[in-house]
Amino acid sequence: MSQLTIEKDIEYIKNQVNYLDTFQKRIFNALKELKGGSTYWKGITGDETIYVEINRWLKSYSTLKNHLYQKEVIDPELRSALNNLPQLVFTKPVASIELLKKKGSFIKFLYKAMPPYRIQFNKKRVLEIEGQLNEYKDRADQLRKLSFKIESVYTDGI
Repeated sequence: MSQLTIEKDIEYIKNQVNYLDTFQKRIFNALKELKGGSTYWKGITGDETIYVEINRWLKSYSTLKNHLYQKEVIDPELRSALNNLPQLVFTKPVASIELLKKKGSFIKFLYKAMPPYRIQFNKKRVLEIEGQLNEYKDRADQLRKLSFKIESVYTDGI
């Protein structure tokens, strides 16, 4: 990215933080839908709409992280915090049907014959997705705080 003026850079950072917030809200709304009875009953198919939102969020996170990383930050604590931000990669779960193919016949029987087992099995899979999303939310909060610190460095220097 070409060099931006301080005002444009601050505006760019604020826009990226807003994108993160917007996509995060969409993700958690889609997660509520994923936690619905339909998913618990039928299982994860692998083409849920939440994955599109997660990919958008990850792209926005990476863009902001890389932009902030390229800044010439004098404060060693701030530079260290920027260096410690991880590159996030979403591990998309395998479809429930594909996972069941790898299981034994007893597990397949329980899945098909015992609805409580099926619901619990699929619920665990949704909770795995939720766990990743909660970790991403924490990372987004860290990134947001760092971006505000960089903005304050800019405004203090003006």
